[in-house]
Amino acid sequence: MTQGVSGYFDLPGTAGYGFTGRFFYDEQYDKASGKRKVSITGISIQSTIYGGTWWPGGTVAVEGETLGTMTYEGVTTHMVTVNAGEVWYSVAAIADRGGEFPWVSSEIESNADGSKSVTFTVNLTLYRNSSSPKPTISGSVTL
Repeated sequence: MTQGVSGYFDLPGTAGYGFTGRFFYDEQYDKASGKRKVSITGISIQSTIYGGTWWPGGTVAVEGETLGTMTYEGVTTHMVTVNAGEVWYSVAAIADRGGEFPWVSSEIESNADGSKSVTFTVNLTLYRNSSSPKPTISGSVTL
């Protein structure tokens, strides 16, 4: 990851369900200390097959550090309402339940030249109701 970048990466969901997750990130680099912080600034979901309201559960981590957790069991923390198609829909934190974006990492040491590759790891399950499938969006991306 170069210094001071922002962008997004996509991860496909469980085959056959049409879901894809888009994860927006930002990186802040402190030249004096040679350290950086990485954050997830938002998550969007797209489904080419299913519509409706879904509650994601799981984690997003960077370099093994959990940046954020979402739950759908007990007290739900996040939701997304999608229409089947090629449009992206933002995952929203439910008011007063925590988990608002951005999710920010601890400081990460850089290489001597200021560069540093970081790995994001995503493990999410989407829940709608007890009779609906529970597709997942999971994987790792190194930037």
